[in-house]
Amino acid sequence: MSPTVKSTVEATGLSYGGAGNALRFLTEEGLLEQDVERGPRSGRRLEDPHRLLDVYAEAVSGGGSGPEIHLGVIWDEVVEGMARVGETLTAHAISWACTSALGAQVLAPHLTAVASAEVYVDATTPEELRGVAKLLDLRPVEGGRLTLRPFPTKVTMAFSTTRDGLVIAPWPRVFADVRSSGVRGEDAAEHLREVHLES
Repeated sequence: MSPTVKSTVEATGLSYGGAGNALRFLTEEGLLEQDVERGPRSGRRLEDPHRLLDVYAEAVSGGGSGPEIHLGVIWDEVVEGMARVGETLTAHAISWACTSALGAQVLAPHLTAVASAEVYVDATTPEELRGVAKLLDLRPVEGGRLTLRPFPTKVTMAFSTTRDGLVIAPWPRVFADVRSSGVRGEDAAEHLREVHLES
């Protein structure tokens, strides 16, 4: 892997300045190595993908909490229930992506049962989240099994993929989110790491 500013721009949609800053930061942190500072041979090498993943997970989990809404749902099967919710969101042109335990379960089955869904949606304010809930005909409930949050970044939204009828956040983001959810989450995160980095 030899990311250059140009290849990073093409892969992520970041600006040239943003891509250059990101690569410089990763190089200064010792996560990427670079032999030549400028020019066509200035690509960097990722030395330790495990360390990069851990640094990323720490960085995004310490980002503070934004708005979220917990909704009451009656689902016998979380994947099927979330697929129905997702169909409604998609029909109304609202981008969405599952993360945390449900995302990890779809990407790298490990947990015996997932009882809830944490989902990023294209909404930025509490009012917009309530609007999405109303569209879904679901009510806010303390401890509700469906949690909606704004997408943390545009890149998370852009790089989400569809699998088993669900839109799933990029696996490193799912890793970070599930890892911060407790002991079972840590186990699921490590399984996700094994599946994606060691296979």
